[in-house]
Amino acid sequence: MKRGEMGAALLLLALAALAGPAAGGNAFPLPETLGVLVDEGLANNRQIQGMRAAVRGMEDEAVAAGALDDPVIGIGLLNLPIDSFALDQEPMTQKQIFVDQKFPWFGKLGLKRQMAETAASNRDALVLARENELARMIAQTWFDLGFAHESLELNRKLSAILGQVLRVAETRYASGRGLQQDVLQAQVEESQALEEKISLEQDILTLQRRLNELLNREGFEPVSPPENLPPPRAPQAGTQELAVRALAGSPIILAARLAVAEARTGVGLAEKNYRPDTSVRLAYGQRDEDPMGRDRADFLSASVMLNVPLWKKGPILAAAKNRLLASELTLANLSSAMPHRVGGLVAEIEKALENKRLYEEALLVQAGQWADSSLDAYSVGKLEFANVLSARLRLLRFERMAANQKYMAWKKLAALEELMGGFTPAPGGPPAWEPKAAGVREGGSAMEKDSPGEERGRP
Repeated sequence: MKRGEMGAALLLLALAALAGPAAGGNAFPLPETLGVLVDEGLANNRQIQGMRAAVRGMEDEAVAAGALDDPVIGIGLLNLPIDSFALDQEPMTQKQIFVDQKFPWFGKLGLKRQMAETAASNRDALVLARENELARMIAQTWFDLGFAHESLELNRKLSAILGQVLRVAETRYASGRGLQQDVLQAQVEESQALEEKISLEQDILTLQRRLNELLNREGFEPVSPPENLPPPRAPQAGTQELAVRALAGSPIILAARLAVAEARTGVGLAEKNYRPDTSVRLAYGQRDEDPMGRDRADFLSASVMLNVPLWKKGPILAAAKNRLLASELTLANLSSAMPHRVGGLVAEIEKALENKRLYEEALLVQAGQWADSSLDAYSVGKLEFANVLSARLRLLRFERMAANQKYMAWKKLAALEELMGGFTPAPGGPPAWEPKAAGVREGGSAMEKDSPGEERGRP
């Protein structure tokens, strides 16, 4: 498959994915800022540029693979007598020039070129997969950055509330209605909030540097985090439909299919090697005059040579068949795993969105009422200080968990886009990171981890 043919096929798949919502799918409009970052990362990545150059080299090699071997030209002296080394002594002595040309068995050159073109297309699909992987890593790091910023805002909110609670505790202690330990506990909580603020600021700096690394920038430049990012919508298409679209649009699946095609062509070529190649030689022999000065006719010679496929053909064919079996098993494994990966990611997205709704519609409302009533009750001496702090911390912890679930859903959606092949279009297609139909894939890199600070028990 030529690069242009593969590009057209991928473009059709991308258009089919964009048309998916009309058939029951669901498009996900992704943030414009993230699209700009993805485009920058893809444009600046030297590894991808090097892989593209390697693909172009393989395409050039494919043209050469379908051409005949270069002819061989030679000169020689035939039948030269060693007693005198005279060129005119013997009638058969001649100065010869010849040309050899090898002609492979019918169909071999076509199979060699087809195999080389398929290998180039395979590498091209792997480049697309690498671009999708990079785009997903940029997206997930950017979402981690957004969660860290929201956590920092909640930390500032916590510090303000702790300051308010501390003032109430100091007032009650000064009037003799409160305990000194309440003041000390509030001060300890305030110091912990400051420690967490420092940690979150370091997390933000680390994520900023990680994004600069992924964008391959020469120097450090701040990256704007998501602002007022709403939660994504859950996929409305069925898991089976999404799996079919993933099988059609994933560059990894396409690369596996091309590997099978390449290996199958290799088997055909190995079978052709049981047929002999032909070498043709044409030679022209020039003779000198005889010792009496009479002219001698020059010679024209022709010969045909066939190689005998005797020693190496069997092992070569067996190796080609084993490569075909390995590639078919790899494709079968990827294809059978796809519905499970799709279903798993869809379930994780739906779970994260359901948890976020639970926090916002129930837990945050209840915790907010508890926190407000606790502070009022403490002000008039009807509730212990520890209960006030617990209520406030629980409220902010729920707010942070809700934010974490939102960004987790976005991160899983980014993994989904990678699986569907939705980050990068086919050559000549639309710009990267267009709104795509709901697609699916699991995260598989080091960036697929808990958000910074997620393990902490406080907001």
